[in-house]
Amino acid sequence: MRRQPGFRNLPQRQQQRLINRLHEFDQRPPREQQRTLGRVEMFQRLSPERKQEVRGASQALSRMSPQRQQEVRQAFRELRQEPPQERQQMLHSQFGARFTPQERTVLGNLLSIEPYQGQGQGRNQQPVPQPYFGRH
Repeated sequence: MRRQPGFRNLPQRQQQRLINRLHEFDQRPPREQQRTLGRVEMFQRLSPERKQEVRGASQALSRMSPQRQQEVRQAFRELRQEPPQERQQMLHSQFGARFTPQERTVLGNLLSIEPYQGQGQGRNQQPVPQPYFGRH
């Protein structure tokens, strides 16, 4: 990393943060590393507007009460196991009554960059991320 162009031009604190994040990444199990890389790749393919929506969803999640954060994160873990085309249906049917429209929008935007890691789905076969289906 230290050999990357521009790295030495970063402030020392930022350099150390990046080194720490890379070290933490290297300590993760391979499947988790692949999921993270897939999420980064999908995020990079988004339009600037969609990137802002995903960032906004992350910020909205952080502003929720701890209990609601836990519930939204649990739903996220459940929904990310489903193929992307089924997530929308499940979000509105199974989870519709549990979450407000804003919470469903947060979930949908965060799920839009979550790669599907189901059986037979390789890293290179991921769909292009689509806009969230129920924006409010």
